[in-house]
Amino acid sequence: MKEETRKMNIAVACVILVLASVSLVSAQESPQHISTVQLGTCHDITVSVFASSLPPGCYDVKIDVPGHVRVDGEWRSTFFYVPQALCAPGSAQFSLHLETDDSVNGAVKLRSGSRVRQEPLVVVQYCEQADDVVAWGALASILVLLAAVAYVRR
Repeated sequence: MKEETRKMNIAVACVILVLASVSLVSAQESPQHISTVQLGTCHDITVSVFASSLPPGCYDVKIDVPGHVRVDGEWRSTFFYVPQALCAPGSAQFSLHLETDDSVNGAVKLRSGSRVRQEPLVVVQYCEQADDVVAWGALASILVLLAAVAYVRR
């Protein structure tokens, strides 16, 4: 349990470091100031999008990563924009279900009319690998067998 907590803390620290560096680079290259924060560990991620200095108005939002986004209680493909999902200045939260265990390079796209603003989005996931589960299962089985042998020898 402590090892899992340590790995989770490392993953969260990596996410914060990546987001901070991406935000610094983005702020230098792009005046629209779209920033994101993500929470979650594996597959199910919440992404918050902040539009601090965009022109006032409502924008269609696309979280361009492989998976699905929850809209009005239903899962929809991330291929499509969510209409009028973010009104600036302001923020919006999106629940995502990713189709991969790996970390993903994607983008957040805001559309107003024919104009699309885009910022990079790096989703860092910590998914327990199948090999880890097998190793822990084997270790548990060995410990049970050793406990049984020790009990029988008494």
